[in-house]
Amino acid sequence: MKNKKAQITVFIIIGLAIAIGVALFLFLSSEQADQTLAQYQLEDIPEEVQPIRDFVGTCIDQITFDSIQDIGLHGGYIDPEDPILSGKTLTFDEAEPTESDGVNIFEQKVVFWTQMDPPNTCKKCVFKNSAPTNEEIEYQIEQKLLEELPTCLNNYKTFTNEGFTIEELSQPKITLQLREKDILINMNMEVEVSKEGRVTKFEKFTSVTKFPLKEVLDIAKTINSNLFDNQALERNTLHFISLYSGIDAPMPPMFYRSEKIAVHS
Repeated sequence: MKNKKAQITVFIIIGLAIAIGVALFLFLSSEQADQTLAQYQLEDIPEEVQPIRDFVGTCIDQITFDSIQDIGLHGGYIDPEDPILSGKTLTFDEAEPTESDGVNIFEQKVVFWTQMDPPNTCKKCVFKNSAPTNEEIEYQIEQKLLEELPTCLNNYKTFTNEGFTIEELSQPKITLQLREKDILINMNMEVEVSKEGRVTKFEKFTSVTKFPLKEVLDIAKTINSNLFDNQALERNTLHFISLYSGIDAPMPPMFYRSEKIAVHS
């Protein structure tokens, strides 16, 4: 029974990965994705400089979207094999998945949200909730933005080739908040842009990504809790076995009794 209890988390996390993945797919493939643009509440700057600020906002949006997809694929973690980004060291053992922190599903590392803390041989087994908090997810996306932003900006080559000189005067500072229907991102990074003697400075970037990640995560956590508390997967599995098993069926019955024999599976 202990092994079965440990193994059930594999099925729970598969369902969670599918649920979050489907939600992401439906959103990212819909018209709403085209309407999810950075919304700026910023300093007034010359029109010729606006495309540079818009370019930074586009990078913020793209990195955020990529992070959301990774979070859905990996059970709440952008990269579960990166201890710095995830904030913890997670183990994945394909030979002993129920002794690990996650499982490999379609070549993606997916972290368990409910798992048995002691080994499978435990006598007093304790289960723990390993789902990342919203604050941990906010931190991951913030760190991913800091990590990927320089690559996306690529030294502003598109604009320097047009005669602009662009210098970042400070390191970016990012704060991110998962709200009910969207994700709010504020970034401060002082940028100086000059061309033909004209110099412009700006530092504030605000992006609103219109994807309800907090709501999706809350739904996924509720599903996980209900499956574990009510043992719905176990009960439904037993129900299907009873429907499709029998003495003359490929699958033996869970229980069968006649005048001559009694069978227990």
